[in-house]
Amino acid sequence: YSWGETTTKATYTQANTKTYGKDVADFSSNKTQDVATLKWGKGWRMPTQEEFSELVHYCHWKYVKKGGRWGAEITSPVTKNSIFLPATGAKDGSKVIEASGCGMYWTSTPHKDSYNNGAHDYHFGGALGEMGIAERYYGQAVRPVTDYNVNTEIPSNGEINGHKWVDLGLPSGLKWATCNVGTDVVDQSGN
Repeated sequence: YSWGETTTKATYTQANTKTYGKDVADFSSNKTQDVATLKWGKGWRMPTQEEFSELVHYCHWKYVKKGGRWGAEITSPVTKNSIFLPATGAKDGSKVIEASGCGMYWTSTPHKDSYNNGAHDYHFGGALGEMGIAERYYGQAVRPVTDYNVNTEIPSNGEINGHKWVDLGLPSGLKWATCNVGTDVVDQSGN
């Protein structure tokens, strides 16, 4: 998806991107712009830049092959639960770029110093992963999160609207989905 859009496209360009060059606030949980909320329903949303940063800083990351696909396995030092972010690449025009080894995931947070052309994302390859800024027109993957509150001290897993989540024991209490928007398979890119 292009940043702030809820449908896929045949081509991803600056000219056909709804948010490119526009002043848009963080849209987490806004049904008109948050593809996780729109596609997966109430309880799901895109993570903010701060929430993706929490995942990066509090969990252990390892580049592994799962189901024939390379990606980042993220494991909680607290709960020992993990999620897998497949290397998705991104769409630029009609081509998928970096699909052989890079994962590129949107946050719901715009980048304020990029003349309304960029948004925060998380991207990784075989060696490093980091928070970054990408042009809003790129087609990138979306990994949903939920604020679902479990009334127990024992970390658990569950599902909302048929989509599974994992408790990674993060300080915020945020739960992460086990797959991307557009798939129910852990090692697939989704839309």
